[in-house]
Amino acid sequence: MPSSATQTSSYECKVLNQALQEIGTIQPDLEQSVPTITNNINRTIKRSLDGVRLLPSDFGSVDPLIDRLKVYGTLNGVRKSLGVFMWTDASGERRSYGVTGNATMVDLGGVLDQPLGVPRGFLKGASISQAIHDLAAEVGIVSFNLLNGGETLGDAVSFPGNTSRAGVMAQLANMAGWYSPFFSNDGALTTLAPPPITNDTSLVYASGDNIIANTIVESNDLLSAPNRWLVEVTGAEGGGLWAVYDIPADQPHSYANRGFYITVSLSVQGIDTVDKSYEAAKAAALADDSTYEWAEFDSIPSHDHDTFNLVKYLGVMYREQEWRLPLKAGEVMHHSLRRHYE
Repeated sequence: MPSSATQTSSYECKVLNQALQEIGTIQPDLEQSVPTITNNINRTIKRSLDGVRLLPSDFGSVDPLIDRLKVYGTLNGVRKSLGVFMWTDASGERRSYGVTGNATMVDLGGVLDQPLGVPRGFLKGASISQAIHDLAAEVGIVSFNLLNGGETLGDAVSFPGNTSRAGVMAQLANMAGWYSPFFSNDGALTTLAPPPITNDTSLVYASGDNIIANTIVESNDLLSAPNRWLVEVTGAEGGGLWAVYDIPADQPHSYANRGFYITVSLSVQGIDTVDKSYEAAKAAALADDSTYEWAEFDSIPSHDHDTFNLVKYLGVMYREQEWRLPLKAGEVMHHSLRRHYE
């Protein structure tokens, strides 16, 4: 049986300032609580860090209002970043030896998941990548890895001031046929287009190898899984445009096999062609957590997972919906996958 005991692993937490420059180090109290990173592609704020307990010396050295935390993991001698986080809760417990801290943290999506504050709009022809960049830079985001293939708005778009900044950015990304923006393992705001189905992935899981024995749970929602995604365009120029993305006919819950559609409907702005509407529908379908086949299992830890990864599970391609990684040697990693259709 594969075992994490065969690995040599360690984790460290570096304190950063708002410019993401390193200013210190803290060490969570692993005897009292094991911090765990959870990364879920269907959340607005995709990555969280829970269960961080700090001893008085470390708790007193950080400013939860402005400091950031960057987590590194070293596995068999290879050191990799696992995310940059901000505090959302920093309660203290007063003890005879000082005040201990209990921290709940999220990635820098916590900065973006706030109302715009004022109405905001973008003109026809505006660069989608630049619009996303500007919305993030306005609130202090400094690290970017954004696609820029010349995608522009096909129509003017506007958003009321109570709209979430992250929500606006997700809508803009969808207009380009991209997944919703996310913060990578290195803490960079990232946009990504759905990759084609390929067997070329380093994330491969197999029974008797890196999957922990007797942890696999497989399920399906054949009767309720959507098989069509409809995008309808609103706006002065794009109004009336629409397109659908249907899962392939050879899939068990396709229209060809089931005989009827279960449709997810989306309304979008800023699109002026049927092709762009189709790409938006396809991107929404491939990120959706509704699917026919699910698989969950525990594995020996890996630090190669980021966000919107393709994973080969028992020889079949799946999209990773969520992974959870406890930051302590000897713990196991949990994965939740959905079958990837294209």
